Amino acid sequence: MTGRDAPGDALRTDPEPVPTGFAGIAHLVRAHPWITAIMLACTIGGAAAGPFLMDETWTLARQIGAGGFLGAWVGLTITVTKMIG
Repeated sequence: MTGRDAPGDALRTDPEPVPTGFAGIAHLVRAHPWITAIMLACTIGGAAAGPFLMDETWTLARQIGAGGFLGAWVGLTITVTKMIG
């Protein structure tokens, strides 16, 4: 069985398929603007603060990358704790 005759289709309430690829990312950004803003602000803020806070023996690219990674981790933590609590 394929298409609309497949088992479980009767329970489906979403008439449109979920977009994939870049269209899926754009769909998620439009659907969740606050989460997107928090994640971007934390990632960019972490990347900007990285050179000031990371070890001076590291290269600038490594400092920015580590700051961005840790900033994204903070944004993810904020988002998850807001969803749970």
